[in-house]
Amino acid sequence: MALLTRFACRRAARVLCPSAFTAGDLRARLGAPPAKLRVTPLGVAPRFFERLSPAELQDFRRRSGLEAPYLLCVGERRPHKNLPGLIEAYARLSAGRQNPPRLAIVGRPYAGYRAPEALVERLGLGERVRFIDYIADADLPALYQAAELFCLLSRYEGFGLPVLEAMASGAPVIAAECGALPEVAGGAARLTPPADPEQTAAALAGLLTGGAERESAIAGGLERARQFTWERCARLTIAAYREALAA
Repeated sequence: MALLTRFACRRAARVLCPSAFTAGDLRARLGAPPAKLRVTPLGVAPRFFERLSPAELQDFRRRSGLEAPYLLCVGERRPHKNLPGLIEAYARLSAGRQNPPRLAIVGRPYAGYRAPEALVERLGLGERVRFIDYIADADLPALYQAAELFCLLSRYEGFGLPVLEAMASGAPVIAAECGALPEVAGGAARLTPPADPEQTAAALAGLLTGGAERESAIAGGLERARQFTWERCARLTIAAYREALAA
């Protein structure tokens, strides 16, 4: 597969990348010619910016069983998503709090990988951590808007669209300081090392406390998310195709 991908990168007239990080990775790992690479960042759908009413959010909470306050992570439960790291950080956060918010991990399980579920059982967090395999696409704005905050500690992401969807929804964001996440967050997220549960727990506690740090994260996230539109993605993509046709 790697040989085929390397060949495709060299044969293609242009190679579209969702982030500058991905473009750099293609150069380093596959020898993709820099002159052929074009960064075409993804966009955030306008519906994530539209605020739902308290009644609509309450209806979602009731239907989804997320009636208690919750922290949120969205993504398929693959090893690189580093869910054990998030669960370890959550365990540290919970240990020092009365009635801590729950942790909702939303995304399909990955075949043969049960480390997150096993860790929750070992730490005795079964009543506080909830795995949700599926949420209807129409309910995603409510899922983000009802969350206390969003956290994605992936060890590798080529882009990280859920970070921007959470920001657009008004949720403060914590993200791993690796992969494309710092580039996508653009300083609007609290970045933590993916392998440092203590530091992540401190970041979670800081954003949950409220005050200036939380308000700054929410306002900065909204402004950052507005910079990513599908219209811009389409314009950059069309420009790359025109270059390819003229080459």
